Amino acid sequence: MRYFTRNFTLAVVILLFIQCSNQSSTDTVVLRVPVTIEEVAKGDIASYISLTGTLSAKEEMPIIAEVGGVIKFSRTNGRLLTKGDRVTKDQVIATLINEDFVLSVRIESKKLAMDNAVKDLEEKERLVELGGTSQREVETARRTKLDAELNYQAALLDLEKMNVKVPMNGIFAESAAIIDDQKINQGDEIGKVMRYNKVKCELNITNDDIGKIRIGQEVNITNFAYEDEIFTGNISKISPTIDPQTRTFQIEVEIENSDLRLRPGMFVKADIVVEKKSRVLRIPKYTILTRNNREVVFVVEDQVAKLKEVTVGIRDVEYAEILEGIAEGDRLVVRGYETLKDNTKVRVSR
Repeated sequence: MRYFTRNFTLAVVILLFIQCSNQSSTDTVVLRVPVTIEEVAKGDIASYISLTGTLSAKEEMPIIAEVGGVIKFSRTNGRLLTKGDRVTKDQVIATLINEDFVLSVRIESKKLAMDNAVKDLEEKERLVELGGTSQREVETARRTKLDAELNYQAALLDLEKMNVKVPMNGIFAESAAIIDDQKINQGDEIGKVMRYNKVKCELNITNDDIGKIRIGQEVNITNFAYEDEIFTGNISKISPTIDPQTRTFQIEVEIENSDLRLRPGMFVKADIVVEKKSRVLRIPKYTILTRNNREVVFVVEDQVAKLKEVTVGIRDVEYAEILEGIAEGDRLVVRGYETLKDNTKVRVSR
């Protein structure tokens, strides 16, 4: 009897050990995928038409030689004007030597004619007081004097054309390949002056998108030189006709640039804001997967990843609007979702 009791007790112990071992083995095969979650929340979102273009100055004017001749560039403190220098309206940057032009103006002759006309009028006015001439002759002398003065002033303006002047305040932006003592012709371009406290960008937009565009529409401008910084502009012009070569419409965007950080010639990305929404349900758009031609995300419920089909609204660079499928406060998987399946057990971190 004692022998049976001892054997029975041993058998029970062995059975308990086997059961505990099986239970331990079962626990080890339950693998939990590590994931990171964020709570679904509301925020602002916008949709864009993204294009690229090159900046140019809003105002730009050429510096033109009004007469031909041999050019002599002006110097300030012994230094020639160079690109990037600030210039002012009517600043003389060069003079022209052209004796034939000076002779054709006949400045001395016109000065003499004006002086003689002044003296003749004075004489006529003195004589009319003495009764030695008529008032009609005085009026004729007065018109002659006025004509002589106008001729002389016109001659002075002609001589001023020998000075090459800046047409507006701004930055000297470009210089032609012209050197001192070189002979140039009337109408030759000496350089350019620009103002870029405002810059513009011309963009080409397709026929499909032209209906989404309007004057004054907001445009976000970015350039790789200013990483993560956005400059704001507005559409200022829309071409009424389509380009027959590119089959696109040209639009112009104007951007405030009071600090002159944006420079003409910069290549930029332009995001035209087509639609804006405030306080909508949005999630990072990279978390949206395509499974069986459906857009889905994973949310965590009771340590289990649940696959949820979602209806997506507008999208921007970072976010997508969610119209249906998940709710505010749901625990969205934002990392570790790549290999998940519906009802996968997960280990959550935030």
